[in-house]
Amino acid sequence: MKKILLLFALTLPLWAAAQSVTFHNTWMEFDVTSGGEQGMYFHFDFSVYNCWGKDLYASVFISDSKGNWMSSRNDAYKSKQGSVYGTKKITTLSDSDSHWNDLKIFIPYSAMSVPQSGLTYKYTMVVRYTDGKDIKQSDFYVFDWASHGYSARYSTPKPTAIFEKAWVEFDVYSDGEKGMYFHYDFSVYNHRGKEIKASTFIIDSDSKWMPSNNPTYESAQGSVCSTKRITTLTDTDSHWSDLKIFIPYSAMSSPERGKTYKHTMILRQSDNTDIKQSDFYVFDWAGHAPNKKSNYYNYDDCDKPGIEWLSKYESSSSSFTVKAGIMSDSEITDTEIAVNGSYYRGMSTVKNDGYQMMLNQTVTLREGVNEIVISATNYCGTTTRKSMVIYTKSNDDQVYGQKRVALVIGNAKYKSSPLVNPANDANDVASALRNLGFDVRTVINGSLREMEDAVTDLSNRADRNAIALFYYAGHGIQKDGVNYLVPIDADPQVAADVPYVCYDVNRLLANMEESGSSMNIVVLDACRNDPFGRSWSRGSSDRGFATLDISGATGTFISYATSPGKEALDGDGRHSPYAEAFIKALNTPGLELQYFFRTIQADVKKKTGGAQVPWNNTSVTGDFYFNPK
Repeated sequence: MKKILLLFALTLPLWAAAQSVTFHNTWMEFDVTSGGEQGMYFHFDFSVYNCWGKDLYASVFISDSKGNWMSSRNDAYKSKQGSVYGTKKITTLSDSDSHWNDLKIFIPYSAMSVPQSGLTYKYTMVVRYTDGKDIKQSDFYVFDWASHGYSARYSTPKPTAIFEKAWVEFDVYSDGEKGMYFHYDFSVYNHRGKEIKASTFIIDSDSKWMPSNNPTYESAQGSVCSTKRITTLTDTDSHWSDLKIFIPYSAMSSPERGKTYKHTMILRQSDNTDIKQSDFYVFDWAGHAPNKKSNYYNYDDCDKPGIEWLSKYESSSSSFTVKAGIMSDSEITDTEIAVNGSYYRGMSTVKNDGYQMMLNQTVTLREGVNEIVISATNYCGTTTRKSMVIYTKSNDDQVYGQKRVALVIGNAKYKSSPLVNPANDANDVASALRNLGFDVRTVINGSLREMEDAVTDLSNRADRNAIALFYYAGHGIQKDGVNYLVPIDADPQVAADVPYVCYDVNRLLANMEESGSSMNIVVLDACRNDPFGRSWSRGSSDRGFATLDISGATGTFISYATSPGKEALDGDGRHSPYAEAFIKALNTPGLELQYFFRTIQADVKKKTGGAQVPWNNTSVTGDFYFNPK
């Protein structure tokens, strides 16, 4: 991805009462994806002065070298004059001049008219009030669209694929047959929402295709072939991290000693037009030593267990039953199931040789792709089988009923005042939220830029049907009545630097409100102490967090780890007192939102002997259950 960086001189703000804007820096990115569309990000570093607490619009426009504004092909990105533009609503700080060090504005290629060869293009930002009155327009910044090869963005590119990895698994079972799994990692581009066929073929060292003994696994030319139909994604290029294609031994001719064997995958469209064929991958069939019990090759005379997956690969419920058959010639001594790294143990084992053990274990899925790993052990060793199950929440889901998105941040590795528990708190809170159906993104030891990008991502993932949750564990400070979250790279030299190196909680609320989500839940396990307080002269009124005004934000719930003006404890164990109580409440069924946080309040107060009492602020009117079961 190509970036164009345009730097220009930093101008000091004038100390005048008139509203003004200073543009410090700008750059752009080509070929980024937002909302399922490919386009450009325009980045700006700028400051607004003497416009405290106001809502503004920052808008980007594109002009050509003839002085014409580029016209728009999409009403969502069309100005009143018909030109293409991207806009973002921003809110200035209520007590200080406001600075944005990376405001990103997106314009998709689909909204732009086709750029003309021979012309150069440039962009500009206009900052204006919500009533349309301009405050200031930036310079025009040229961007190198011509050398970017823009014409390809406005034609229909041919579908293609990239094969990244392939491997073979011997002696696996499927539908009661023993055979091989051929595994592939690959991506398909420019073929969104289409059904395609992935087929595996085998060739020997004489360049002959292996003939088939089974019509089910036979190509039109009579060679061994196994095909799986797959569907590409509708909103992005598609990737498969482990597509498995099975061929039973019964369908293959007996391999010959002295020959090597290779496999290849061919991706075809539904009309049998080839998209791409992979390389030929050698697999060590000859070194797969003869087995006494068959004509096919095995590693040695001792067979590890065989595992046959019997469940589906998709689910509309977070509660999913893993069904698998385990085949073994000797006693099974241990079995194990891991779902996204969480283990289920204690299942019964086979007591006599030759018994086919059946696993039937209910597990909890998170929304999206889930990795399920089954392991079985006998005298000869352990066999592991990995499968991917996609959980897509249905509209009539009786457990959750709404889209759930979350961002969890844990900052601990500060240079001046490191903390012990925030990383543990963040990881364990994220895991508990995933178990309750949240799409969770996690940032551990985040810089200011990483925190800003993560909050923008949360806003992009949320919509009017979503419950959006933000959880922060780490240092937090208050300056002049404004609350700030402290990134690990913050190093203010004086108190006046705080608004520029720390993250303003008001910006967080503005981003979440702008997403239009039906409910916003903000949890601030911060104020553990002020990492910079020793070097500044501060009044006691600046201790802890100040209460946020959410009177104009319907559907917002804010929970502070401690009461206003107080400091929260980091904790002596794995978690802070607040995080420990929060995770406990998440795992408790039937707690309505208000009672959920009252329960946390009581637990923290009791655990700390009254030294820490959480504080809640809400404008929520409806009911919500994290864990309704």
